[in-house]
Amino acid sequence: MKTLCFQGGFMIKRKIFILLLHFSDIGSLAMQYCTDFYYTHASIGLEEDMNTFYSFVYKGFLVEKLTYYAMKEAKKACLLYEIEVKPDVYQQVREQLLAFKKQASVFSYTRIGLLLALLHLPFKWPGHYFCSQFVAEILKKSGAVRLNKRCCLCLPYDFTLLAEAKCCFEGSITGLLHRFNLNYS
Repeated sequence: MKTLCFQGGFMIKRKIFILLLHFSDIGSLAMQYCTDFYYTHASIGLEEDMNTFYSFVYKGFLVEKLTYYAMKEAKKACLLYEIEVKPDVYQQVREQLLAFKKQASVFSYTRIGLLLALLHLPFKWPGHYFCSQFVAEILKKSGAVRLNKRCCLCLPYDFTLLAEAKCCFEGSITGLLHRFNLNYS
């Protein structure tokens, strides 16, 4: 894969995506109540595969497929943000995601970390992540964005405030699939 792309003398930027979803389980409803923000889950993806996003859920590290969500809950609400980055930053994000994928079994979800983040108390437990902490750490380590707070305090709402992020879709999962011409049947 080429790391530098030029067209007409200008470097072509690559896109990283942050997907915010609304889950309706008891933990998500409690988080929605505490944060007063509808979207309770965050994941990160790359422009090379718009069906695949990466995150943490109660079972640990997860490779999420939009087509799977569409089959289960087609009307699930989502927000999609895009961040344009230089090819080398994009490659760093890609490598970090692949490293997490290869070592998925050594990572765990942290309910304690999420609870403390909701209380604005910083707490980092090595190898343990909640969804938005994971996304924030990938973005920060790659240099894709500058965060105004520690990764262990980031919640889904914080991604809507990033100067580098542009909202490029709001609607249902099926609408998002149609936007990117992904087939889920």
